[in-house]
Amino acid sequence: SESAQCEQFEWSEAAAAKAQVACHGGAHGGLAIATKADLEADLAPERRVLLVMIAVIQGYTLIGPLQHSFKVAMHIGDSGTLGHVFTQAAALVQWGKFAMTLGQNLILNGVPPLTRVYIAMTGITLGAAVPPLCVYALGSQWLGWVFLSFGLVGLSLGIFECTFLNVI
Repeated sequence: SESAQCEQFEWSEAAAAKAQVACHGGAHGGLAIATKADLEADLAPERRVLLVMIAVIQGYTLIGPLQHSFKVAMHIGDSGTLGHVFTQAAALVQWGKFAMTLGQNLILNGVPPLTRVYIAMTGITLGAAVPPLCVYALGSQWLGWVFLSFGLVGLSLGIFECTFLNVI
């Protein structure tokens, strides 16, 4: 029935009142069919999501512009065994993204999209915090920090990129 079409959507709180009026009739009575897109088009933009996006992109910069600085701070050259190991650790970003893009529905089954975004933001924060805290502030040269940092960032990006658009 037409009423069932309206019931199939999960409405945000802001759209719920409009959905009731649009789907079940308002002051004029009758039944009007409203799509989720029509109702969401009338909502004001949520500008707060920009803060979330900026935070994640800042963590993402670790794998690009800051990667060489991370390597230099650990006293690792561009060639040799340690340089090769560092490069493989940096590749964990791409492997992590790939793994969680495909596997998050198995691993995070039953976890709502908003919670997945929070998990991803936490992982990126922790992964991005490893170099400044453990390497720069504490002066540690342990190669495991590289794997931990890039692994957390990669896994978190794999969760975030797929899920964020579902939440906004």
